[in-house]
Amino acid sequence: ETSPAYSPEFNGMAERVNRTLMEMARTALYDSGLSLTLWGEAILYATHVYNLLPHSGTNFEIPSKLFSSYVDPNYVVNVKHLRPFGCAAYTHIPDGLRRKLEDKSRMGIMVGYDTQSKAYRILLPSGKIQ
Repeated sequence: ETSPAYSPEFNGMAERVNRTLMEMARTALYDSGLSLTLWGEAILYATHVYNLLPHSGTNFEIPSKLFSSYVDPNYVVNVKHLRPFGCAAYTHIPDGLRRKLEDKSRMGIMVGYDTQSKAYRILLPSGKIQ
């Protein structure tokens, strides 16, 4: 059933999730001390964490477990990969892109998780996200 246009009060559950994600993102940005221009990364981070938390709407089941259990009934949620938004992180520099005695990694700031792989998204000093 669709709701009337320009009436967010009819989308109560969706609006509540939006507010929760915005509060999580705001807290992550504030705690990390990073610029507000990284709000998109903070929202993606908050969404990733939110999907690993139990919710009353899912009878206190974890959404990612519910979704993945259709594919693999033995799926177990793993949260060992979680790191604080804005923590120090290092990215590896492949052998072909560096000289013999140069650093093998460079320091950056972890700003989230890649959606296509199990990699972290790292903000480099140049401003590029890798």
